[in-house]
Amino acid sequence: MLRPVLILLVASLTAVMTATLPTTAHADDPLIFISNFAPDGAIQAATFDLKTGTLKLGPRTTGAENPFFLALSKDKKFLYAIHAKNFGGQEPEQVAAYSLAGRTGELKLLNRVSSKGTASCYLDTDATGKMVMVANYSTGNLAAYPVQADGSLGEAATFIQHAGSSVNPKRQKGPYAHCIVVSPDNRFAFAAD
Repeated sequence: MLRPVLILLVASLTAVMTATLPTTAHADDPLIFISNFAPDGAIQAATFDLKTGTLKLGPRTTGAENPFFLALSKDKKFLYAIHAKNFGGQEPEQVAAYSLAGRTGELKLLNRVSSKGTASCYLDTDATGKMVMVANYSTGNLAAYPVQADGSLGEAATFIQHAGSSVNPKRQKGPYAHCIVVSPDNRFAFAAD
């Protein structure tokens, strides 16, 4: 019972990415992307008016099976999302690449690649915009994908399988990757297990 509640809580807290784009209605109003983690999922774009506090809904991108964590490229031209079709099941999830096809938050699917693990639970981009990294909770591994010139993702260039258990093996028999974050100087990627 706790696991579904925890998943929904984590999804609610972390699946919203904001980015200020100079082409929104007001230059200072952030464009927000919201994922809804549902089988008939969508990624909803919205503009948040900083002066009035109102949220104006923009385009809704459908066909994203259980869209989960989102990450915006540093140049704000591409959005990356975990598609968790069977979250935590036997089949690996997918990492999807989208281009911002319009100035309103309209997304165009570029491609999807295997996450190389199950219960994919976090993704991040590096400062150069050349890599997207994902943490896979249930399988306890990490993968890094090169970003192609068009923003799409290549096949995993790096795959790291964690090993071991917690100090209490009855509670945790194996590794569980929780996240992967790039250091501010872009020299390292840190993964919590």
